[in-house]
Amino acid sequence: MKLSLEQFLKCGIYYEQLRSTHRALITNNHKLHTIGDILTHFENEENRALAESKIVETDMSKPYDEPLKTNQSFWTTGNNFFYYCIAYGFREDIIEYKQANKYIRTIKTPALYSKDYYASKRELSDEEVKEFLDSTPIGIQGGTIIHGIHRTCAMVGRLLEGKSYIPFTLGEGHSGK
Repeated sequence: MKLSLEQFLKCGIYYEQLRSTHRALITNNHKLHTIGDILTHFENEENRALAESKIVETDMSKPYDEPLKTNQSFWTTGNNFFYYCIAYGFREDIIEYKQANKYIRTIKTPALYSKDYYASKRELSDEEVKEFLDSTPIGIQGGTIIHGIHRTCAMVGRLLEGKSYIPFTLGEGHSGK
């Protein structure tokens, strides 16, 4: 099942305390409740500039304790993870969080998930984005995106650039409602 643009814009983004600082930056301190609200907010260049002035990049100079999905330091010492997906859109070969420590230990620069990291990655073509979204379904429950927030933010960035919406594939058991 595909998620239409109309359904996408009505969706909220899951709130979890652990990722609160990252979510706060893209939702104007949790005041924006739908993807449509976020898109409208960031269509204003002043709002984008203000958000960018508040970015604190997570320190990626040394590995974090595993598992990263529950590591307080990894998630609470910065706020750049979701915003940079909006700013840079869909990029090639973005390292998954579960591989972050491997990158930090072996590659080191540019700093993982930093502005320089995203800028160094090639932007995906429309066809590559379509293939990526088809192969990595997102999860929605009760009109809230619970899995695929980074992809959601990349799509917001794509729309802000005036590019077309490419429908998300919904994971099994999830609906766009």
